[in-house]
Amino acid sequence: MMNSKRLGLLCFLVSVSLAWTVKGGGMRRRKRQQCAHGVYSHEAFQCCRCQTGHLVLDHCSKGQATQCAQCPDGTFMAHPNGEKSCEHCTHCQHARHLEVKQNCTDKTNTVCRCLSGYYCDKGEDCFTCYSCEKCEGLGVKVACTATSNTVCHEKNSPGGLIACAVIIILVLVATVYVLWRMGCLKKCAMKKRNEDVAELEQLSVLSDDVVLRPYLSKIASVLKLQDVKAVARLTLDEAEIDRQEINHPNNAEEQTYKLLEAWYQKQGERGACKALVKALHNQGRKSDANRVQRIIQEGEEGKMLMS
Repeated sequence: MMNSKRLGLLCFLVSVSLAWTVKGGGMRRRKRQQCAHGVYSHEAFQCCRCQTGHLVLDHCSKGQATQCAQCPDGTFMAHPNGEKSCEHCTHCQHARHLEVKQNCTDKTNTVCRCLSGYYCDKGEDCFTCYSCEKCEGLGVKVACTATSNTVCHEKNSPGGLIACAVIIILVLVATVYVLWRMGCLKKCAMKKRNEDVAELEQLSVLSDDVVLRPYLSKIASVLKLQDVKAVARLTLDEAEIDRQEINHPNNAEEQTYKLLEAWYQKQGERGACKALVKALHNQGRKSDANRVQRIIQEGEEGKMLMS
């Protein structure tokens, strides 16, 4: 009887022990399952890791889980961790011919790339970019990229010869164009000079003895005040020019006539016709010069018919 009681007590103790073991194991499994990013060891504890982009603010302890915080600006953490600090973001140094391709975040480091015209073929270990090679006189076989240098044609290779031929052709074309332009400009200059000579020859038709006074009124009606002022300044001072404006205010036509008359008196009768036409011609007023010359010639021809 005593043995059966002892046996029953032993069975009871074994069953209780197994129940606590199963229960404890289940609790540990649940605790591990709650650590979504794995665990790390700290002193005598298995602490939950902080997620990517975060650091450990306080390690876990008895009755307290791991305390995490987001990485500060300028730092990052690219994986779950048990670290008390994040890694510093890389700076893309312009002095090393680098620029930012992708900004740093709390989860990823800065991504740099080479500036235009520079390359680096060292993969992730690129801390400095190098200037792309210039294929002077050889021609480019493969253009430079951010990860590879220029590939040039070899000397005396077909590609290099083609590149040289293209350059020579371009130089020849440019030379021919410049020479053609020079010839065109020379012809244009010659044409203008011939026109000027022809106009001066027409001017010589006017006699120095032609009297200008009978035509002053008609000439003043076809010329602008500013053009007559420009002619008058060749012989009159500014005070005389201003006096004509003051004496005939608000009457541009009368000012033009009086100013032309004052110039004529100062210029003198002999050769005045030629002087007026030539002055207008020299000021670039060729159409006005021709108009004045026609007025004088038509008047003189009319006098000859009447006589």
